[in-house]
Amino acid sequence: MRRLPLSLLLAALAVGCGKDAPAPKPAPAPAEADATPAEGNTPQVADARVDQRWSGEVTLPGDQTLAFTAHLRAEPGEAARGTIDIPVQGVQAMELRDVKVTGDVVAFTLATPGPEAGWAHFEARREGDGLAKGTLKQGPATLPLTMRTLADGELPADAPPQTPRPPYPYEAREVTVQNPNDQVTLAGTLTMPEGDGPHPAVVLLTGSGPQDRDETLFGHKPFLVLADHLTRAGVAVLRLDDRGVGGSQGDLASTPLDVLAADARAAVMFLDAQPGIDREAVGLLGHSEGGAVAALAASDLAEIDFVVMLAGPAVPGRELLSSQLAAMMRGQGASDEVVDKHLALQKAVLDALADGKDAATLRAAVDALVEAQVTDSPNAAQIPPEARKELVDAHAAAVSSEAFRSVAMHDPTESLERLKVPVLALFGAKDIQVPAEANAKALRELLEAAEHTDFTIEIVEGANHLFQTAETGGVDEYARLKETLKPEVLERVTQWITARAKGSAKGGGAGEAMETEAATP
Repeated sequence: MRRLPLSLLLAALAVGCGKDAPAPKPAPAPAEADATPAEGNTPQVADARVDQRWSGEVTLPGDQTLAFTAHLRAEPGEAARGTIDIPVQGVQAMELRDVKVTGDVVAFTLATPGPEAGWAHFEARREGDGLAKGTLKQGPATLPLTMRTLADGELPADAPPQTPRPPYPYEAREVTVQNPNDQVTLAGTLTMPEGDGPHPAVVLLTGSGPQDRDETLFGHKPFLVLADHLTRAGVAVLRLDDRGVGGSQGDLASTPLDVLAADARAAVMFLDAQPGIDREAVGLLGHSEGGAVAALAASDLAEIDFVVMLAGPAVPGRELLSSQLAAMMRGQGASDEVVDKHLALQKAVLDALADGKDAATLRAAVDALVEAQVTDSPNAAQIPPEARKELVDAHAAAVSSEAFRSVAMHDPTESLERLKVPVLALFGAKDIQVPAEANAKALRELLEAAEHTDFTIEIVEGANHLFQTAETGGVDEYARLKETLKPEVLERVTQWITARAKGSAKGGGAGEAMETEAATP
């Protein structure tokens, strides 16, 4: 399952514990006893290029439905492959097996955790006009399935209401940016406002984990929504697929924060070279971990004229991880005793990382943490031994990665103190991943100590980590909420960037340091 912003940290160190905690890697239907793969559901070698998106719906018992989107593709002579999104269950870009796309049949398998008998097999026959109908088979269950092909740029019917739909009143260009240090090329979209300009411009930096250029999560596309809003207001926006995602080269798991900062600097230099861009008003906007990357990049490149941090961490990585774990567990009803036990186990993992312990020592610490998480979860009885091993393997690999080590050991103090450009920092009052009060306070103290003269720190009431209007702020809400971004956040960010652009004051300018309780247009 693809991660939430900063959720490499959460997935590796904080599997839910308490009431209503989600089970890892949820399946689209209950996994029970023996299942037989759908007939004809075998890998297909394509004799022509395949690139199809299907919006589907499974009818569940009790007249409920489960929506999904599958992306199936292949090059001639290659085995067909695909991924599936199931927003309500947090499944995003999960790899499919046994993909088959013919003139009559569309079929694929979702390998859920545990025995192969519990895998979910989708098979549908085409009925013309882009429609296909069939069944989903998992265990003894056979459920009705309907699928429809999506045209280029078309959104699924259940797309969140804020998701922009073409045609757009601006130009959208497919572009590539190369990091000059390691020659890795990143693919993305540059949206240019109407008119000759020059236009202010901003690069959007995603949170942790493999994210596409829209920062797609649970069916939401916050960076697409943000880019559309900014571009309509006259701001050019560059958003890029992360390393190893979409059209971008590289491997995100092996990429530390300083290399991501170099990617961001390369993106700014790319914008500086584009016609129609105001070279005195080019900045970075980072969400979650992207905020830390923005600060790193801006502390070392004079061409960066402003920084926007949305839930950007301002405390050391270890401190952030502990607060995340405690907030998540308490929000799910865990007792203080259980929380303290898990924090101690998490500390052992982080100590092993900090001390450079060998792989066996690190694996033992991760094993103990995941075992405790699974045992204390209300879903423990639903997680078979095979799935437990998969969890430990996946989490051990994640924690051992250079990307995780870099974030966990990162102290943002130096880069934040070196910032000289205007800064806007917004935090969600209900954010449990980057808690607002602690991070806003730390950021304010760091910038004041550095005698920074142009920064604005605001806490957005009612907002979660994704800046949706939330009830609890819990991770389990993200998929249920229809809102992608609070409108006042969109307005506040746009207002602030356009106001800074009018001044076009490279290196910062006179301003009033302030901390308010809510972002208002």
